[in-house]
Amino acid sequence: MAKKNRLVGFASRALLSMEMPTLFFRNILTADSWIKHSQWIPSGLAELSVALAAKGCGLKRHRVKARLNGSLKADSALVDAFFERETVNGVNLFNAIAYSVCAETERLPHELQRERDADALSITRWATYALTASEEIERSINRLSPQAVLSCQGFLVESAILRDKARKLGIPSVNWEISIERSKMRVDINDGNAVFFPKMLKNAAAGAAIDNLNLQKHSHHTSGIEAFQWPSGRFRILFLAQVYSDASIIFKSSGSMNPVSLVRSVMTASKSMNGFLVIKAHPKEISGSSPIGKPLSSLTLRKLMDHGFPWSSQGGEDFFYDTSSNLDTARLIESADIVVAFNSQGALEAAMAGKETIIAADSYFSELDVFWRIRAVEDLGPILAQIASGCRKGNHNTARAAVRDHLERQCIGADASSVAKFLLDVAKGQGG
Repeated sequence: MAKKNRLVGFASRALLSMEMPTLFFRNILTADSWIKHSQWIPSGLAELSVALAAKGCGLKRHRVKARLNGSLKADSALVDAFFERETVNGVNLFNAIAYSVCAETERLPHELQRERDADALSITRWATYALTASEEIERSINRLSPQAVLSCQGFLVESAILRDKARKLGIPSVNWEISIERSKMRVDINDGNAVFFPKMLKNAAAGAAIDNLNLQKHSHHTSGIEAFQWPSGRFRILFLAQVYSDASIIFKSSGSMNPVSLVRSVMTASKSMNGFLVIKAHPKEISGSSPIGKPLSSLTLRKLMDHGFPWSSQGGEDFFYDTSSNLDTARLIESADIVVAFNSQGALEAAMAGKETIIAADSYFSELDVFWRIRAVEDLGPILAQIASGCRKGNHNTARAAVRDHLERQCIGADASSVAKFLLDVAKGQGG
């Protein structure tokens, strides 16, 4: 077995090498990233390169030579271009580096400030890197003439640049992302990212609905096992927190609608209706790290505390914050009357359980009719009152059928063979 693994490793390194002559009928180009994104790649690049090679297709991996320069001084022109979302030398700086800057500074876009030294330095470092990487990637595209490009999610610096250059040249861009089911992966072609696309279909095809209890979650989505004893006679409201620096938060939050403002609004509304609120921390925020390797260290809770949490509410009397993520999410959902989330896949699990579920931002599943949508924090109180008075949107059969349809029709197997087949079809012009 060890010998076989060494042979596969040697073969895959050769197949991925940019120095190797192009020997294949078709080539697919990807790029290394500074972001540590291995957790998002269901199928390793080494195994994928071997599977593609067996089909006569090469996976070429551009290894960016540029490096982040920690000794740079803030460049006001680059900082201004980022905030104004301008294009510099063919690179839209905000689109290319916002994810990385926000992960590094632990701030959402609306929290970044031109005048704050740490923000300006982070923007300058990442913008300088992006401009150099852009030149490298363009040379690789010109040299290899790929039939498709491949990126993880679509928000990483190199991915954003590679995707945009491919789009201008009419080259298909494939983005991948983990799905709600561990054995499947979400794939998007040309929309720009696999976090928000493809959108889940509203009208599911006929067939048996999937049982959410059978879904196999990824390790960093696994919650604790403890049960919670809700106070009797109170309306039970569950808030499912997302990782504060997740792409779904970074690109869908604003100064008026963000995790902090939403939690505050939920707490105010819950207290006014004599409800009891449980805030469930995302498991990854307890023991995980951000994509650039910095420990998350309860980032959402730290942000809430910075803004005066818990405001006028009393812990134990009005709410409970599961700061260690020890509570079982599935059991919390099952026992709650209402589930609220900014933009969390947990909201989809709640809908599959038939719960009245309120979400505040666009996602790949947000267009389903089983959700209550709010556009402003002021909308939350009236919607909670509607639900408390008996209005209903939740329908577990509809939600489960939609998830089944999504996994069967819009996702592919996470194994290297399935991914290779899909990519080859795209490279041949048959995918999508």
